Amino acid sequence: MPLLHLDRDDDRRRLCAAIEHHKPRLLVLDPFVRLVGSVDENSAHDVSGILGSLRAIQRDFGVAVLLTHHARKSPAANPYQAFRGSSDFAAWSDSNLFITRKHKQLTLHVEHRSAPSPEPIAMKLEQEPAPHLVCNGQQKPCGDIDELTPIAIQVRQLLSVKRRPLSTTELREELRCRRASVVEAIELLQQNHLVRRTACGVALLDSVESDRDHHPK
Repeated sequence: MPLLHLDRDDDRRRLCAAIEHHKPRLLVLDPFVRLVGSVDENSAHDVSGILGSLRAIQRDFGVAVLLTHHARKSPAANPYQAFRGSSDFAAWSDSNLFITRKHKQLTLHVEHRSAPSPEPIAMKLEQEPAPHLVCNGQQKPCGDIDELTPIAIQVRQLLSVKRRPLSTTELREELRCRRASVVEAIELLQQNHLVRRTACGVALLDSVESDRDHHPK
């Protein structure tokens, strides 16, 4: 398939036909910007439409979808807020892998929707026999935990008061702020191991562990 634009109905049909024929277990789309024509990656409406079609492909064909996307040119407050464009990228994904560079050090940051994130992993770029990344093991984050933003503090306080998981929509309505601000706050709280996503929404990490203790399998 020499050319693929996910915002074109004909191209999506060709992609679905190829998946149905070859039956892959993993579909790699690299990168997002080359796979869309007139889509504005800063538009939540445009991006959510494309990502929604990919979610449908995932469910209809039982295939995992790996989508690569560029990070912002200017460094984000933390690596989990590094997506360029709409915040829908972060809201859509189940697991995220971010590679950051500081001087000559490459670091892999891993985020999961339904599991605690592991410690960052040090990486090294090797040139022989062909360019490839080598994992040097987990490393402890440098310095103290990131300072929480005012919205992140409010999200944490609200979860503490409600004493139950809350969806992104519930948090946005309670705090009366933009959805993107709530998503960024949740990402920051996840990075600092203060909350985690559950099937019912976002919950304080200690309350999730408490629920497990009181409701053993």
